[in-house]
Amino acid sequence: MARNYRIISADSHLEISPTRWTGRVPVQYRDRAPRLIKLANGGDGVIVENRPAYILGLAVTGKPYAEHQLTGIVYGEGAGTGTPER
Repeated sequence: MARNYRIISADSHLEISPTRWTGRVPVQYRDRAPRLIKLANGGDGVIVENRPAYILGLAVTGKPYAEHQLTGIVYGEGAGTGTPER
């Protein structure tokens, strides 16, 4: 059955917490797998082997412009994020 798409997003992506898949990484590589860290400002970051922390920021989905923030974002708190059950 063919689908008739009216709108196609060319800029969609997922921000999935590493905790959703790290347990599936073979045991011998888990210490090298990306992992979630808590930052001093209360936000989340991701550590990837041999790289500076990736700081979550500019999570603007579903927020008025006045509520946009560059850092301090926490996985699962923004619109369209979190577990499938949410």
